Amino acid sequence: MPRASSAPDTFTDAFLRKLAVPTGRKDIVVFERRSGLGVRKTDMGAVSFLIQLRLPDGRRWRETLRPQWPHLSLADARRALKVRTGDIAVGLDPFAEREEAAKELEAKRAEKAALKQKAVDDQFTLRVLMRRWDHHALAHRRASYAVRALRAIELTFPALVDRPVAEIDRKTVRAAVDAAKDQRGPAAAIMAASAMRTLFRWAATNDHVETDIMRNFALPKGGVARERTLNEDEARRVFRAAGMIGYPSGSFIQLLLLTGARRDEIRRLRWSEIVEDEVEGAVIALPAERTKQGRTSGGHRIHLSPASLAVIADCPHHQGCPFVFTNDGMKAQGDVVRLKQKLDALLAKDGGPAMAHWTFHDFRRSLVSGLAKRGHNPVALDLLLGHKPGGLNAIARIYQTHDFAPERVKALDEWASLVTQAPKITAMAAAKRKA
Repeated sequence: MPRASSAPDTFTDAFLRKLAVPTGRKDIVVFERRSGLGVRKTDMGAVSFLIQLRLPDGRRWRETLRPQWPHLSLADARRALKVRTGDIAVGLDPFAEREEAAKELEAKRAEKAALKQKAVDDQFTLRVLMRRWDHHALAHRRASYAVRALRAIELTFPALVDRPVAEIDRKTVRAAVDAAKDQRGPAAAIMAASAMRTLFRWAATNDHVETDIMRNFALPKGGVARERTLNEDEARRVFRAAGMIGYPSGSFIQLLLLTGARRDEIRRLRWSEIVEDEVEGAVIALPAERTKQGRTSGGHRIHLSPASLAVIADCPHHQGCPFVFTNDGMKAQGDVVRLKQKLDALLAKDGGPAMAHWTFHDFRRSLVSGLAKRGHNPVALDLLLGHKPGGLNAIARIYQTHDFAPERVKALDEWASLVTQAPKITAMAAAKRKA
């Protein structure tokens, strides 16, 4: 910006007050005639001092002093000019000084940003990530899986759930999984590791984390293979013991055994899901979200044999409660662990041989195995359990649309007739009494 022709030899406060900005301009810049001190005045009346000097190598240096006049007096501005002139005289480079100051400022900004990001990361804990997973992904899965997966993580990784996600690494996870295997068994460790692996795969895919730390994470070995099947007499003993427990727990076990359904499909059975079908008669019509396949399936229908209907007929209706099996008239049947212990205690005293370890899920395998021995169609049995038919190749599964409803009805009716018979121990006890 050109110097004003009326530039004085030296500035005074009176000159600064009277200095006027020409009409049509936003500011004016004026330098003293005999020094490198200048002043800029804006059309709003703000006045700033400038220093402009020539360096030994010919470069021109200009800087603006802070604060503005009158907070920075003329005397202070002249002292700043004298200091800067002295620095240049002894070889100091103000451009290098400015660059260094800019670097320091950038470093401070970066440090501040890092601290801010760390604060955000510290708040983004594993628990927060689990809540996002539950809200966005598990909402579309079976409720029972969501509960088991989240609880498995909380039980196996208690030291990690409130730790920032950025601080969690594979070694820490592996150590927790190994400890869980030793303390709670292989099945619990496998469930927790699988849930954690699924969680981080979802988080990385949806940009909640930058890196999937669980990628290719090997699940622990040593889980118990699902091979247990109850023979017919064992199934009868379970049915009989469940009847001794009564409603709701015993009735729940009896219907679970008769239908071959999954545990939570019966535990959370609603009265509205029991409907009439033209081909199958009375059925449990499960919506897609209540099946293992979730929204990828079209739901599942389970025929109710006369024995199953008899169990349901003995279940009371609780006003305002949608569930068939309930302990309190409000929520669905719970406390399955204690129920299993109660059943085992009854079976241990029923006079029969000791039963090897079994689970409620074994009912499904027992049903299919027992009916397969009697020549029932394996495709119909797969459909009965809500599986994709295993006896068909990939092409056949696409084009096979027959639902084998009559075959499924016949199979479940026959299974019910087998299970509801008196176990051999009852017949043996009766014979002993007669003797």
